[in-house]
Amino acid sequence: MNQPTPAYSFDVTSADFDKLVVQASFDQPVLVDFWAEWCAPCKVMLPILEQIAEDYQCELLLAKVCLLYTSDAADDGES
Repeated sequence: MNQPTPAYSFDVTSADFDKLVVQASFDQPVLVDFWAEWCAPCKVMLPILEQIAEDYQCELLLAKVCLLYTSDAADDGES
């Protein structure tokens, strides 16, 4: 059974990156995890990052960006 994602840890797409990451970072730190399904180190790091986000729930946000679906988010404006 899937558990709901806590409010301090969430998925981000290129459509909502500005609102959920850039704008939110004016109020509190946002840790952005750019990951891919095929990336073994990403899979190792995710539980560690989620634990950090849980430890700092109201002080830090964890934004998870899957590069397979949002490949333009990382290089937006970097032409």
